[in-house]
Amino acid sequence: MVSGLWAVKLTNPTKGVWHYEYAVYNQNLDRAIQSFSVPLLPGVNISNIEFHAPTQHPGWANDSTQNNLGYSSTPWNVIQDASSIAWNSETFAHNQNANAIRWGTLYNFRFDADQPPQQTNATVGFFKTGSPMMVPIQAPSGGATPTPTATATPTPTATPRPTPTPRFSPPPRPRPTPLPRP
Repeated sequence: MVSGLWAVKLTNPTKGVWHYEYAVYNQNLDRAIQSFSVPLLPGVNISNIEFHAPTQHPGWANDSTQNNLGYSSTPWNVIQDASSIAWNSETFAHNQNANAIRWGTLYNFRFDADQPPQQTNATVGFFKTGSPMMVPIQAPSGGATPTPTATATPTPTATPRPTPTPRFSPPPRPRPTPLPRP
């Protein structure tokens, strides 16, 4: 049974710029989604970081949210460090009505990068319970980190040997078949 879907749309609007847009959809997962993290390799520079989520309805009597306050529409926090960019809502322990990706909703996460895509895994964290899971995505490849250049190493070569000259062999001599013994 599918509980969530994720997709990525990549475009290359100008030379040296790739636009990454991720869509995370919760089809029927009650524990909801609280975080989404994309790994970044050294040398990747990102800009135009954005987030989009639908506006949540205000609370009403007996709406099944804590204190009937409705779900929060607070935008997710974004944290970027040298190894990743991550978006997250408040935790369930902090606010049970936080703006998590609840069932039937789709959220978008996007940014521009100066590196082309490569296959990798993003991390999806859950709002109520469960360990985070890895999901396959396309993300920026590493940038200007120098890599060592391979240098040739001498390899031993075989010493040539003369080709043997065939020798003349005399043909075999016919021998008479011995007579049987009585």
